[in-house]
Amino acid sequence: MSGPVDSSTSEAGRRRDDARRSRWFDRYWELYDEIGVRRRGDHVNRMAGALLRHETETREIVALLEGAERAVFYNWASRRLLSVEFDKHGVDESSEETLMRDLGDPDAWTEAHDRNLCWSR
Repeated sequence: MSGPVDSSTSEAGRRRDDARRSRWFDRYWELYDEIGVRRRGDHVNRMAGALLRHETETREIVALLEGAERAVFYNWASRRLLSVEFDKHGVDESSEETLMRDLGDPDAWTEAHDRNLCWSR
């Protein structure tokens, strides 16, 4: 038998999970819309999903370069900004290019390079 459940903790946990899911879906639809405008094909949903699956606890997508052929990810642990190619099968890690090292704030980079981006978070 399990003990009593602390309803305040479980409610807070549910709210965090709901917020995470909401953020994921918002970002998915933003990427879906932008990739759909920029790239041909009927696999836009798979490409948007592949980009979000590439995110981890320390790596998140911050931008799509013009044409939506490459995605820009920021790695919080290494403080590196990385660019990778992607398609319906996923992210091509062999195409990874380091755009910047020792970057503390990826938003500053996206603001400075806004004219070369078709989407940023």
